[in-house]
Amino acid sequence: MRQNNEEYELGTVEVIVNKVEKTLTKVIFSDYLGTIEYTLTYGEGGQIEKIGYTVEAEGETQEMIYNVKREGEQILIADEEEAETFTYVLKDGKIASYVDAYGTSFRLEYTDNYLTSVIGVYEGENEDGEIEKEEYPVEYKYTDNNLVAIDGGGLKFGEQKNITNGVDPVICIYKFILTAITENSDFFPHLLGLCGNSSANLPTSSDVIYGNLPFTYTYEEWGGIKSITCTDEEDVSTISFEYKD
Repeated sequence: MRQNNEEYELGTVEVIVNKVEKTLTKVIFSDYLGTIEYTLTYGEGGQIEKIGYTVEAEGETQEMIYNVKREGEQILIADEEEAETFTYVLKDGKIASYVDAYGTSFRLEYTDNYLTSVIGVYEGENEDGEIEKEEYPVEYKYTDNNLVAIDGGGLKFGEQKNITNGVDPVICIYKFILTAITENSDFFPHLLGLCGNSSANLPTSSDVIYGNLPFTYTYEEWGGIKSITCTDEEDVSTISFEYKD
């Protein structure tokens, strides 16, 4: 650089961007039928140790608390009476298999760290009285690292990047709005953040199978998603997220 016929050497300017770290504490879904709420409680090590589950519908409230215990490569999730118990097995930091409260086994498969299928394994007797196993896969389909379909139908994606703080918002859309994920046993691994990579971008709407319904997002000041709203004629569905420092 020259100024007033003198030469100067430009120095290096380092711009430091502070990454905001927030902890997810609640996921709340509401529509005309009522509300579903998941409340997360963390232990001293920063891992989830309790999951509160509350459903309000038709003037009635159902509340449950699930304890989360980690033992090596195994995670046990059970309600306080241990009437419902889910057993998960980890491999390479991801859920590889689990057994639900009814004793049904599931196997999870991944490609390049993306969850590509959840396979239910069911046992039953054939005509000869022999035990046979049948597998029923639910396929997860990706395009450009975005989860565009679960078991056939799904989402259309835009260019807005997906910022996850805890659970993947895209998975929440599949669970609450598209109802492609119905059981807690299937959703708990996502709440724990143990299902591999999240979608790269955010969806703009559902696909034609689900009626091309548009999504509207609101954001926290630090960039995390505060809410996702879907409007279907007069019905409004909202997924809300709450965080703590």
